Amino acid sequence: MTYKLKKAFTMIELVFVIAVIGILSSFMLPSLTSMIPGMSSEGKLREAAVQVMSHIRYTQHLAMIDNRFDKENEVWFKERWQIRFYENVNSELEWAYTIFSDRTNQDLEPNINEIARNPINTNEYMTGGYPGNVIDVNNSRRTEKMKLNNNYGVQDIDFSNSCTSFNSRKIIFDNFGRPYWRYDDDDTDYDVNLLYTACQIDICSVPDCTIANANDIVSIVIEPMTGYTHFQ
Repeated sequence: MTYKLKKAFTMIELVFVIAVIGILSSFMLPSLTSMIPGMSSEGKLREAAVQVMSHIRYTQHLAMIDNRFDKENEVWFKERWQIRFYENVNSELEWAYTIFSDRTNQDLEPNINEIARNPINTNEYMTGGYPGNVIDVNNSRRTEKMKLNNNYGVQDIDFSNSCTSFNSRKIIFDNFGRPYWRYDDDDTDYDVNLLYTACQIDICSVPDCTIANANDIVSIVIEPMTGYTHFQ
């Protein structure tokens, strides 16, 4: 008697597929909710926070499936996937953000080929316009909704607690999904800036998060070690 083996998913494969479906669906949620007429400023702020949180999780996902370890490169860890927030002329002075892995320059700015592609529309790069003319304001291939002012009324983004680093607002993930809060140009220890306490990201509809009322702010928390991301 012979038995014919049937192909089936393993539990790990099923969990991975469910995670990917969850990430992709969260990408689509802001686009669907933005069609609701008469949405309040508070609702738009919450919508922006949902989008940002889903993109933080997507950055972590990219890091976990794209291990950058290279024993021939002593600063391989500077190539990890990260999400960075900023406001400058390339984003038309709006708060925007970019998801990228700095594979070639490492301690400099990324080039366009190092920026993630939008999984919903692969013709677009996951940036609202990056510093240094990587993608400028006239580039039609940037993701417009990653500019947060015109789309959602966001006027300030503030990093607090353990992830405050001068004017740099970014979160980096390694292949285990662990979050880091920065890299210095002279770092030689890949664990030196590991996040050991929760990082809080405040997204505000007023020009200064430090004086925002409860209705003007939504806080996202990234937990240390696991990188679990949730609303405060």
